[in-house]
Amino acid sequence: MHLLIGSTFPLSLIRAPVRIVPSSLDELRERLPGAESPDYTPGFRPAIGEEVTPEQISGWQILRLFWP
Repeated sequence: MHLLIGSTFPLSLIRAPVRIVPSSLDELRERLPGAESPDYTPGFRPAIGEEVTPEQISGWQILRLFWP
């Protein structure tokens, strides 16, 4: 299994066919105990190396990417 964990994933970086499937935080935690993936408040983009507070996170969205 390969994992890509980050706060954003620019689709412009995809250069080959890929299938993207919404998943759940429970499924991610089941596959990778202790993992979390935050959604930030609209318009917020942390600087490189900036510590993000819990108040700046509005929720989580998990996407599974499948490459052939």
